[in-house]
Amino acid sequence: MNGGQYAHSAALGPETVWAPKKTCLEAVNLERARSVQQLLSGGFTGSSGVVTGTVRVASSIEEAERRLQPGDILVVANTTNLWERLLGLAAGVITDIGGVGSHTAIVMREQGKPALVGAPSATVVLREYDNQTVTLDATQRMVFLGEVPPDWISTPGNLQPTYGTLDQETEEESWSEATLTGQTYLGADGRRWIGKPRHPVSRFMQEIYRSCHKWMGERLSIPVTAEIQDGIHRMDFHELFRWRLKVRTMTLEDLEQLHRERLSAVKAYLDASDSIELTPDALLRWIELFIRMNAFMALAYIIYYKATEGLLEHEMAGKRTPEPYYSQVRPSMCALIGETEATHELRGYKALLDEARDDDALRQEVQRVDEVDIVYRLRRAKPE
Repeated sequence: MNGGQYAHSAALGPETVWAPKKTCLEAVNLERARSVQQLLSGGFTGSSGVVTGTVRVASSIEEAERRLQPGDILVVANTTNLWERLLGLAAGVITDIGGVGSHTAIVMREQGKPALVGAPSATVVLREYDNQTVTLDATQRMVFLGEVPPDWISTPGNLQPTYGTLDQETEEESWSEATLTGQTYLGADGRRWIGKPRHPVSRFMQEIYRSCHKWMGERLSIPVTAEIQDGIHRMDFHELFRWRLKVRTMTLEDLEQLHRERLSAVKAYLDASDSIELTPDALLRWIELFIRMNAFMALAYIIYYKATEGLLEHEMAGKRTPEPYYSQVRPSMCALIGETEATHELRGYKALLDEARDDDALRQEVQRVDEVDIVYRLRRAKPE
């Protein structure tokens, strides 16, 4: 508790959050909304709350960049750190895949905006209603057609959490989910590959990715075949899934050891970056630490989103942890203290906006534009 507010933290991969906010447990009164068409239900509450806006279904980040306007509800398969500007622009987000510890949930929760994650076929179902007004009730994991009147929204006293389970997903189910990301490739021989990342990278980064996955393969005693195609680093999906099977067999102590190694790798890399010298030995050491840090980032999805989250959900389901405690405690147990780059960047743009408001020549122009819109313009312009 901090100043009467709940503080909760969460982390996955490169995203770390410390959000001093009260969890919003507002929800639509279902009795009063019985006559409203329900378009979608299911998934997980990534960030609770209710919001009304225009649906924008996007199949790529490029499409979202073109179409998303301030206050829209973004519907996508999933997001990464590349989507952070758009998550700052959207009033709410719905994804096909993801969990409470996913990138989408973490960033939206930190910004205090609703997010419904892991809602199967959301992009397919809501494509039919693209550009129409809908109400997203992320708290109860529902989407309604049209605007729900404000007096139909309240804090209910009988909310029931949707508990997750231990990671038991099959390889086929995992492959089906992975195909939604646009990162998968099927070879002529039927061999399955997944790009890490999905876009072409420089020769230097190709070697970094190759080396970091080789290092983690040795750490887990499960080597993974990799190749470079059209500048994209690809990994054998079947072999990569064996990492996930290995993590499932680990004890909590084993997982904690991996987590400690990850923290140590990140700290060593940051320390080396702060004091780097332009000598061959120092640069080689920096590259070695960069590889090791990226190796743990490659495993983050399996450890934090699938294995650890599944263990936590299993425990909370067994204890039947009720609301509002589930929403308060669940995010706080996802990991480290910090702040996402999305919020750090947003604060920088708002500081720039405040600077403009203090300038006599710019004040009048700034006052003519909505704050959300002008921050969006600044982001698109990417000022130095």
